[in-house]
Amino acid sequence: SPTAVRSLGFRTQGYRPDPHEYTHYMDKRARVLRGPAGRAALMKGGIIWRLAMDTESVNAMDVHRGPSEESRWFGQRLGTDNHYDCSIIDDALDESECEVICGVYQIDMGKGNGRKHSSWWPRQSTWDGSGFCVGQWTPDAEAWYQSRLEEIRTGKAELYSATEWGKKLKF
Repeated sequence: SPTAVRSLGFRTQGYRPDPHEYTHYMDKRARVLRGPAGRAALMKGGIIWRLAMDTESVNAMDVHRGPSEESRWFGQRLGTDNHYDCSIIDDALDESECEVICGVYQIDMGKGNGRKHSSWWPRQSTWDGSGFCVGQWTPDAEAWYQSRLEEIRTGKAELYSATEWGKKLKF
């Protein structure tokens, strides 16, 4: 896709984020969500939808405007219209865009131990497997989201792996 931001980068083992780092992440998230990726994020639902709604560069009315011109080259093929003999396409997010939106960093685990992914927010796949994913954004999901934002604002937030997020999202 045309998005210039491909990742949030690497951090060392034991890295502890702070509110300043979150501001840096929000700037990168906003850059990813400008244009067609913002519309695609709104259409995706779940945690990606909520993060997009909290981003100034995203306009909820863009959903109604239909696929962007960029979707012809970077979009997702949804099927074929046999009557008109053409493909049906729509804006889509690639994996790197989803990772930036959710605040995913690669954490270097030290000599020979590889890397793990840790994030400010759960990845969409983790969210989809949680008790919060019920087909719509609920008051419980919003209360959880606001609580997490408060942890971030007060400097108490940690980055979590997908496994850790899975445990944190259980009721």
